[in-house]
Amino acid sequence: MKLQQLQVFATVVRTGGFRTAAAALNLTQAAVSKSVHALEENCGLPLLVRSAQGIHLTPHGEYLYGRAKVLLDEVRETKEGLAVRRGLMAGSIRFACNSAVMLSCLGEFLPWFRKRFPATSIGLMDGGLMISLQALREHRIDFAVCAVGEEWPSDQFMWEPVCCCEQVYAVREGHPLLGQEIVDGQAIARYEWAIIAESFEEARDRFAHCMPQVGIPLSEKYLTAGDAMSAVELVRASDAILIVPEIVVSLNGFRKLPVVDSVKLPHLNFTLIMRKDFSPSKACEYLIHCVKKTMQEKFQALPGDSERSYSQSV
Repeated sequence: MKLQQLQVFATVVRTGGFRTAAAALNLTQAAVSKSVHALEENCGLPLLVRSAQGIHLTPHGEYLYGRAKVLLDEVRETKEGLAVRRGLMAGSIRFACNSAVMLSCLGEFLPWFRKRFPATSIGLMDGGLMISLQALREHRIDFAVCAVGEEWPSDQFMWEPVCCCEQVYAVREGHPLLGQEIVDGQAIARYEWAIIAESFEEARDRFAHCMPQVGIPLSEKYLTAGDAMSAVELVRASDAILIVPEIVVSLNGFRKLPVVDSVKLPHLNFTLIMRKDFSPSKACEYLIHCVKKTMQEKFQALPGDSERSYSQSV
């Protein structure tokens, strides 16, 4: 079993096919297929099931894929560690963060981090909770800072509550509802909602999960966006309403709707998430420190935050 075979196999699984894996690895499709076939022969077990619908992992393939991700991640970190010792590079950090954190805090914590680690490579991904958890499982990022509800979604990771912030209803300048002194749930429900989601079904599920709790009738009028910046542009170009942390309103030229107490939104809790098997480098530890402190200054720090440690686990 060769390391390159594991890398090819993992790429096939991650990208969903031989053709896409070949493009990602700059290899021919025949070379990718040959490598996976050689790995299966070496293991003496079938790893993939090929069909017209795509590829699927066998139970043996699922086991090997999980082990391969851990091994390949350790090899990458080892190579980077040796390169740092030789003075060839300063390592790398890959992380994901909520759009609100990116818009309001990136301009402060990144320059702060750069003063101590000017040569460390940074990879940043704009990701919500589910996207970030998947990226953590696949070892594509080192840590994430996401908005998390009251119920923790998984026990596979270490987590640390960082801070919280108020959520508000944001609209464009000149929105018809801004002419009212105070707005109730029935008035809000007449307008479209801008929601960050991959499909209308996902948007509907998100709406149904939170809006009835604050007295907003269910709606079927959605403008979906795949990322935060697209959602911002949708709101600027329409009368749609977007739910955002209050600090983001002024950054995008939005206005906060004045609403009755009965439809005010619950606070948003931000949490630091890492894999349990991840050992952060000194640079990564310092970046986490910069991110946390900046967020706690921008948002509302939770009681006892200064004493918390990301070694907590559920």
